[in-house]
Amino acid sequence: MLIDGKEVTSKFESLAPFEPFGLYVPSVLERYDVEDGVEFGYDTRNLITIGPYSQFAVEEADLKKTYEAIVPFAEYIGSQPEGGDNPAILTDFFAFEHEGTRYGIRFRYGKDDAATAVPRFLETIRTLKLVTEMK
Repeated sequence: MLIDGKEVTSKFESLAPFEPFGLYVPSVLERYDVEDGVEFGYDTRNLITIGPYSQFAVEEADLKKTYEAIVPFAEYIGSQPEGGDNPAILTDFFAFEHEGTRYGIRFRYGKDDAATAVPRFLETIRTLKLVTEMK
């Protein structure tokens, strides 16, 4: 997997039993097991979260397609500062359907980390796959 212009190793990580998906996670990201799912990221504040869209508690009408690098992605539904007013932490949201359920992907990162976090996260979610066996 090519991350930050360098070839890095990656490992397939399943989101089961929480979600029916898995993805290849580059060695520059860590897995964080949380009470109701799994997140991947670095520096503990730069995170990818995947789950039912409703878990994000965000209104689509409040999101704006402001991040030009990800506007071309059909699944991109918009961005906003975390909490709606904290410019130091940004969030980008993507949505897709699977078997009648709407899923979301959230990128959460420090504003100063955007140039590194967003390309890493995009490369990671490009590998998202359906996992047919849930544990």
